[in-house]
Amino acid sequence: MHTILVLGGYGFFGSRICQALAENPQIHLLIGGRDASKAQALATQLGLNSSQAVAIDANAADLAARLSALKLNTVIHTAGPFQGQDYTVAQAAIAAGANYMDLADGRAFVAGIGVLDKAAQAAGVLVTSGASSLPALSSAVVDRYLPRFSRLDLIRHGIGSGARAPGLATMLGVFGYCGKAFTRWQAGQWQPTYGWLDLQAYPFPAPVGRRLLGSCDVPDLELFPVRYAGVQSVSFHAGFASPIGHLFVWAAACLVKAGLLKNMTPLVPPLHAISGHLERYVSDKGGMFVRMEGLDQDGKALQLSWHLIADKNHGPHIPCGAAIALAQKLAAGAGLPVGAMHGLTDGRRLSGRTERLPGARGAGMNLYLCIKYLHILSATVLFGTGIGIAFFKWITDRSGDVRAIRIVNEKTVLADLIFTTPAVITQALSGFALAYLAGYPLFSGWIVLATLLYLFAGACWLPVLWLQIRMRDLARVADLGNLPLSAEYRKLARIWFWLGIPAFCALMFVYYLMVFKPAL
Repeated sequence: MHTILVLGGYGFFGSRICQALAENPQIHLLIGGRDASKAQALATQLGLNSSQAVAIDANAADLAARLSALKLNTVIHTAGPFQGQDYTVAQAAIAAGANYMDLADGRAFVAGIGVLDKAAQAAGVLVTSGASSLPALSSAVVDRYLPRFSRLDLIRHGIGSGARAPGLATMLGVFGYCGKAFTRWQAGQWQPTYGWLDLQAYPFPAPVGRRLLGSCDVPDLELFPVRYAGVQSVSFHAGFASPIGHLFVWAAACLVKAGLLKNMTPLVPPLHAISGHLERYVSDKGGMFVRMEGLDQDGKALQLSWHLIADKNHGPHIPCGAAIALAQKLAAGAGLPVGAMHGLTDGRRLSGRTERLPGARGAGMNLYLCIKYLHILSATVLFGTGIGIAFFKWITDRSGDVRAIRIVNEKTVLADLIFTTPAVITQALSGFALAYLAGYPLFSGWIVLATLLYLFAGACWLPVLWLQIRMRDLARVADLGNLPLSAEYRKLARIWFWLGIPAFCALMFVYYLMVFKPAL
């Protein structure tokens, strides 16, 4: 029987690992953490003996002695954040003669694990850091497809999360560098970037769709340029299911970079609490991608994209997969190397361009097409109704028939309320939504110009609304009093006419920009 202690076993990722390992008859699972009652509750939930819940503090001075007393074979460390941690737990595991693995995403922590190599080899144990999405899974994907390349130039990868927010410790870790500078390998040299900036959109396959992503400081940025010699650029980006939430983090990163906010750490606890309340309103779908570019074995340009898609909030299982697989190999007696290393991978076990977790499925009707339909429909209503109203009002005004003029003015005001106003709102909202989903930066030249022209048309339209209401009232007075139209009516009608011409011209140019999207 292989005894495994999961530190932080009742936490966000630890509980998922425990759930998977508890089903393995070759493993004697111990759930560890500072809160004995939480460990006991999870043990009961998993049908384990109460003795398998262990109260243990990873920061305790006697940690090595405690681990030795438990007669462990393997320790899985999930109690982050790992940014800023030292190797106390790993050293204690080595001293206890136990294998060690963690789910660390701290760049320096994972990259520096090699300092324990001699001690691990002397103890005859395996020590691996980053047995998670990064760098274990990401490097496995690159290893799997690397033979197709004679020259690998670029590795671009990222993660778009679902609604389920990670634990508070994880959020403290990933937001700790928000707006802070770090380096990444770009164009064959180390270049600076900033945490959660470098805003971009990535088109995940359905059902995830397009997601906003920001740059993140992860172990791969340090390890990949060395592991894959000759690669010219390595980047990693991550994002959230909610575009509003992501833009909030991006804005906070801008404030930190500008020196207006010291760091984002004080905001993390309330954000974590809020995300839990909003979970039901946000997409439960998430995914991971790895994109590789270079030359194939014939010297031709080659681009490969790999995706892992999950829905129903299965995304948090992805970071646990490598640790679970490695623990089960150890329990089965697999002959694994000893020593300290980062991201132990076996790329041969990955196959297929796109892989899905249980519960993943295709979207029935593409969200982009639904919004595009509304956008086209609102454009039709906005322009068609507007020019139709203008034509009939203009020709009726020229007729001189006071009663007809009164009726047309009344219907004009009503039509603007029923048709034009909703179309104006829908056109703007659907336009920005389409630009986001299609991956167009909102500050692209044609989008900025289209927005300005739309605002100009709106500035013409708002006084037109008041003019139409006023002309309706004047026409009523003239009709009911059997009087000719007043000079005020004629004056307002001329202003109404001349305001309409630039508004319609602006809209025609907006539609041109919408269709042709010229580079400006």
